[in-house]
Amino acid sequence: MDPRLQQQLIAEAHRLNLIIDESFVRHLDAYVDKFFPEHPTNNQLVVEAYLTDAALRIAKAEGKHVVQMDDAKAAIYYFHLPDEPDSTCVAAGNKALSEERKRRQYTRGLLLTENLRRLLDQIR
Repeated sequence: MDPRLQQQLIAEAHRLNLIIDESFVRHLDAYVDKFFPEHPTNNQLVVEAYLTDAALRIAKAEGKHVVQMDDAKAAIYYFHLPDEPDSTCVAAGNKALSEERKRRQYTRGLLLTENLRRLLDQIR
């Protein structure tokens, strides 16, 4: 995970009184490494930022105290509910990239917290 995003993840988790389990970060990294290895680093950061934001919201809504791998999976499914059990779910990352392309600079767009929005504005 990009160090800037990891810093924002920790700050957002702290703000929401959540703890980040290492399995969460590993699963997001594995997802991006598997489905977006040829994409520019900025696109990979966008995918992870959107999925991170969704996962934090999901964990908080479910009353969890620890954000884990299952929350990363739930975030992927939030952006794309597969038609088949063996679906690659690459569409989830593509949806995040599409949402970011539609988002105007200095606006929050779909889900994004203010801190994540600022991070993505910096890399534009």
